[in-house]
Amino acid sequence: MSDSRDNDERPVTVIVPASAAGSGASGARASRASKPALRWLALGALCMMLLALVAVVYVLPSLVAEREARAPQAPPVEPQPAPRAAPSEDDRRTARDKREADRLLGLALRAKTELEGEDVARWGGQDYDAALDRLAAGDAELDAQRYVEAAREYTQTLSLLEALREGKAERLAVALTAGEAALEVGDGPTARASFEIALAVEPLNARAQQGMLRARVLEEVRALIESGAEDEARDALEDARDKYAGALTLDPRSQDARTALERFLAEDKKDADP
Repeated sequence: MSDSRDNDERPVTVIVPASAAGSGASGARASRASKPALRWLALGALCMMLLALVAVVYVLPSLVAEREARAPQAPPVEPQPAPRAAPSEDDRRTARDKREADRLLGLALRAKTELEGEDVARWGGQDYDAALDRLAAGDAELDAQRYVEAAREYTQTLSLLEALREGKAERLAVALTAGEAALEVGDGPTARASFEIALAVEPLNARAQQGMLRARVLEEVRALIESGAEDEARDALEDARDKYAGALTLDPRSQDARTALERFLAEDKKDADP
């Protein structure tokens, strides 16, 4: 037993084989040599990650947008209108009444425009004023959406305008008669007003043109006749004769001027005879 304890306590010498020692040194050298390669591998991996990030951030969206642009676009879905309820009988009747009122208004405006081209404002008088009043009343009813009442007013307007058109010839005759009657009594203003109406109805009417010429000099003709009578009374016979003749020159159709001159000449001739 003492020998065994002595053996246990005796130091043990370990002999390392040469091949093992050599392999340890070469392993250290290999480890040192592999470190630069690992760094290059890590740097390469980092560059690849950066390139992938750039592709995701910049390249991928443009590729997606281009693909979407090439892809066929689905037509937009339009919202379907909600179905409307069928109009009631009252709504249909109101629509018919409005259409009729609009139709009559169009006819009335057309008739009014045509008569205005014929200078109806000058010869239409109170009848034309009444037609305009009915037209304005129809417009007021139309604005208030009282279409039946509006149609009634427009119908009356059309009747008045049509009566004006059909009565032009009668108006011309009345105006000519009134103007000539005013000339006979020496009423210049009435004569001129009457002939203005006649000329508005028919601008080329010869009677109206001659009547207007006479009406415009009526006051001057009457003044010459009266002045000639005064000259004759005071024996200024030459002046009287000139004024009577001047009055007849201004209005060759004036019966008063013709009568005054013929009377004067007859008396002068009688006085001149022995």
